Amino acid sequence: MKTLNLTMLTAVRLALMIDASQGNRKDLRTLGDVRRRLGISDETLQSVVKPVAGGAVISDEVKTMPDIGLTLAPEEARRLLEVIDAQTFTVRDLEWVEPLVKDLAA
Repeated sequence: MKTLNLTMLTAVRLALMIDASQGNRKDLRTLGDVRRRLGISDETLQSVVKPVAGGAVISDEVKTMPDIGLTLAPEEARRLLEVIDAQTFTVRDLEWVEPLVKDLAA
């Protein structure tokens, strides 16, 4: 088991990535379990993620929210790494993606 300490900003970004994931039933079930354990409700996402032309902006409100501890089984960590590796990111995303990948791979 691996426990990650995620800032709310990273947790929101991870939740959005999981929500957009596609795959087979088994993988999606694993991701769904992780998503539920993040404990970020759809209402919270709607309140902190604001749509803008060409995408969305995450409100600064998340910086005042508490960190989230997330415990993952090895299979869950592996699947999250696969989902992250399948995404395209901007250079700015690397500041939150790289530490997460490092923690998941450790």
